[in-house]
Amino acid sequence: MKSCLLFAVLLGIFVKTEAQTLQFSQVKLVTTVETVPANKVWKIEGFFPTTFSRYSGSSGVTEGHIYNLVINGNNRPVGVSSFLTGYWGTSYSGNMGNFPLWIPAGTTLAAGSNVGEISVIEFNVIP
Repeated sequence: MKSCLLFAVLLGIFVKTEAQTLQFSQVKLVTTVETVPANKVWKIEGFFPTTFSRYSGSSGVTEGHIYNLVINGNNRPVGVSSFLTGYWGTSYSGNMGNFPLWIPAGTTLAAGSNVGEISVIEFNVIP
């Protein structure tokens, strides 16, 4: 028991944990490529789509969309919408992602396909 306690005390001495505090900086709408500045983090709250799914009963066309954010140059799907058609009519189904998303300093972000603007809250990282 004493050796376990001694080990825990020594571990506490040698392991330094650093707590960080986040301080509100600003709210942004991101469209083109922007980089999270040094000593900051971005909290992505959501996005504003540019297009929605539609169903044309006369032409029988069902159109769905995938919504992408571009993070570090890569398309990342964050939402999908589609129409579900059936004998009794048409219903809309949409999933707009699991927000918030956090991205660290140095990360690039831009609106991808079917996304107009991205709603971001910027925080200062206080050591």
